[in-house]
Amino acid sequence: MRKSGIITALAVVLSSFTPMYAGAMTDDEAYAYQPSAYFRVESSNFEVLKNGSIYIKKDKLTENNTLKVSSMYRDDSLFSKTVILRVAGSDTDNIRLGNIVNPFDIGETQAYNQSKELYSFAFDVVEDDILISVNCNTGLMSQKRLVPSGSATDDYPFALFDAVISPDIPVGNYDIHYILKSDVTDGGSMYSQVSFQYDDPTKISGKYSLETSNLSIHVSEKDLGHINEDDAVNAIDASQIMADYSSLSSSSAPVLDDNSRIAGDVNGDGAVNSIDASLIMSYYSYASTIPEGQEAVSLSEYISQNI
Repeated sequence: MRKSGIITALAVVLSSFTPMYAGAMTDDEAYAYQPSAYFRVESSNFEVLKNGSIYIKKDKLTENNTLKVSSMYRDDSLFSKTVILRVAGSDTDNIRLGNIVNPFDIGETQAYNQSKELYSFAFDVVEDDILISVNCNTGLMSQKRLVPSGSATDDYPFALFDAVISPDIPVGNYDIHYILKSDVTDGGSMYSQVSFQYDDPTKISGKYSLETSNLSIHVSEKDLGHINEDDAVNAIDASQIMADYSSLSSSSAPVLDDNSRIAGDVNGDGAVNSIDASLIMSYYSYASTIPEGQEAVSLSEYISQNI
């Protein structure tokens, strides 16, 4: 089983056809230009943590474990002329990306204010890759900037896709990510990038890699925060997290196994430490005051609502 590498790729290419002037773009601005791309989970049968990552307890996995995900693009400067987003997952056997959709095609608004009739889709499959390109067919090489549909470029999704999680996925930490230039080792040019447009059309525009955020997926056999698997998430779980944190901080052997460490990362930031222990203690204090007959919200809901 391959644990890393490209499994499924999405490339969305947009070229502008409508004038947009966001102020003169100087050489200094071009040098500092840094748009970003991230993911947003639209629907899931699993826990979505406050930072947007996914927590999966293995016994919740069924034959149909689909995450509905939006690819989001943010360009506050509004200098983008062409945008390419290429998406991949970290495990070919257990995370399958597919059903990539232009929001226009399902009656929704796309990130940029383009006419549906100007779009065409092309599909290509190379080994484990599914490559989808979306082109704005203006008939001419455009020198205009892309015009967002909303007040910001990420008011609406850039593209929609499914991530299907295998019920056999092992315990571990996974991700869905954007492929950047540094990930392409064969000299190819198909990676996530943006071309900006100077106000002076005689100046050659630049191509930049993006600042990107991954969609993290955490898989454990334990409930979130439930380290010792007794009747409740409580101070015992917090103390075990602190024991593990203290041990690792002193370069000693870990106290927790992989299952417990993943369950102990209650804020989903990839580290198990005093912050997680504090969050568990805060939740324990809250849950202890719930009147009889009422049910406490889950740990992930509590953190999202109160922290």
